[in-house]
Amino acid sequence: MLLGYGSAMIEPESGYLLSRVATLRLGKATIRLPNVLFCETTGRDEYGNMFEALLTREAISTEKTQFVAPRNEMVDGPRGAETAERLVTMPNFIPFSSLIGGIGRNYEREREAPVFVAVGRGGELSAELEGVKAGLVDLSNAAEIARDPYDFILSVSTARDAIGGRSALYAPGVANPLNLALLIYSGVDIVDSTSSDLSAMAGEVFVDGSAWNASVLGEGVCHCPACMSRKADRALWHNRYQLLAELNRCRHAIESGGLREYLEARATSPWNSELLRYADEDFHSYFERHAASAGITITASTEHSLRRPEVRRYVNRFTGRYMPPVLKVLLLVPCSNRKPYFMSKSHRLFASAIRASSNPSQVHTVTVTSPLGLVPEELETVFPAAHYDIPVTGRWSMEEKKRATDMLDTLLARGNYTCVVAHLEDEREFITEHLAHKGVDFVDTSGGSTRKAESLSRLTDELGRGSGEERIHWEDRMRMLLGNIAAFQFGPGGRKLLDGTRLTGRYPNLRIFRGDRQLGMLTGQRGVISLTLDGAEAICREVPGYCVNMGDFDLVGNLFAPGVLEAGKDLRKGDEAIVMRAGAVEAVGVASMSALEMLDAAKGEAVHVRHLTKRAAQA
Repeated sequence: MLLGYGSAMIEPESGYLLSRVATLRLGKATIRLPNVLFCETTGRDEYGNMFEALLTREAISTEKTQFVAPRNEMVDGPRGAETAERLVTMPNFIPFSSLIGGIGRNYEREREAPVFVAVGRGGELSAELEGVKAGLVDLSNAAEIARDPYDFILSVSTARDAIGGRSALYAPGVANPLNLALLIYSGVDIVDSTSSDLSAMAGEVFVDGSAWNASVLGEGVCHCPACMSRKADRALWHNRYQLLAELNRCRHAIESGGLREYLEARATSPWNSELLRYADEDFHSYFERHAASAGITITASTEHSLRRPEVRRYVNRFTGRYMPPVLKVLLLVPCSNRKPYFMSKSHRLFASAIRASSNPSQVHTVTVTSPLGLVPEELETVFPAAHYDIPVTGRWSMEEKKRATDMLDTLLARGNYTCVVAHLEDEREFITEHLAHKGVDFVDTSGGSTRKAESLSRLTDELGRGSGEERIHWEDRMRMLLGNIAAFQFGPGGRKLLDGTRLTGRYPNLRIFRGDRQLGMLTGQRGVISLTLDGAEAICREVPGYCVNMGDFDLVGNLFAPGVLEAGKDLRKGDEAIVMRAGAVEAVGVASMSALEMLDAAKGEAVHVRHLTKRAAQA
């Protein structure tokens, strides 16, 4: 994938949501993203080989990329941006620029220059950045905006939405080793060491995720080069080394898919925690539309994990897309360490107890778990239900309990269950209390221990009593469940895929046929339905959010971003994608980018094609 305007280009290597490891080229100057511009203080290159980029007041002799941004009055110094070998000349630094009346009229700014200085804040940045095609956008008053975490995330999200992924976003004067991960997660590509340097001058240093009085550096709490040298200005240099180390940790976390887990561990200070809370609750859609539907394993180890974009998307899809199958018995069971659950030892025991009952076809198994709340058996293989891990303490927070019980209320309201069986352990108390409070007639079979022989025997007996005489054929039952997977995957229109079909295979590998034509296949490896061309044809008009409209050319192999005219708003990386050409199905495959990225990228694979139409293949 290649993003950019004119002589400015960004080449992403890996990413997580809005954060990315990439290479930014501004003219002949090159910088790796994310990055910290370290403030030069002596007029010479004193940074050795440790730091990659410098923020200077005037050009100095160095092999590093440097950003020259003199701190002068508005009338002095360079008024435009230029690029040269390893050198980016910035327009003047304008502190608190949004407070200066009429600055947008008085300050010369070229919207297609290598660097554009933004002087607005919040929602007004949309108009401020309209039509900007700079390679680097400087959110000049970031330090002022960052006083309020809500104002900061509003401004960054507005700016990022306006400029897309083709421009790098620079937030000067805000970064320190504690908040760097949050800034990068929010969509900021470049920061500088100004704030961290000022902290050192005020006697504050950062050590392994905490802020301390600088006096601790004499007590052996750090062994960085600055502390080992015992320089007079070691606090300044110590903070810089901490900032550099944090930058490298963030890059590694992005590349390994673990940035969210890493920043949750950093969200302990009031500012960090407040910003992450706003990001998750008030700006969910901003982050979710960049969140992949495959490819990572979620570790839910903090309360913030309940609100991360992938988890909230699951809950929202459960609420908005899921309809329980028409079965008589709802069986509630605990989760397992192994995913998908049906492969675990405990769930195999539950399955044996179900099969031993008089009518297993009427039993619908639903797992109670955190952070997802509830996972019906048909959704066990989808992301993230099959791709998460949690610490097992047996203790549920109020927020975890509320999510599970709210989803249970939805399930009961939409379902036609005549019998509810609770076979639970740690979840038993609050789930049964909730059922009783709601006046739901239920049976508790576990006695607090789900795997003991006597509790499994009770489970078999109660399931038999509640399931009635009417039996459902295996294929009809599986068709109901696959319909729910299709709806969860594509939206309600996806259910049309199962109309008038027959199934072959053995769960979780099932083929879907209509007549002699295969429409798709559920595979245990992907956990969702992979479409054939016939399957795409059957639902393409019903699921426009998962269609990609390509240009009028002969597709050979995979579809690349320059060939994308439109992309369905629901598409995320890892989703099944239907490629359309002039209103007809051309191909099916897996999205390699989100919808926004497909439209933003100048280069790169948009859809990894699995099946091409005959006319396309012959061409």
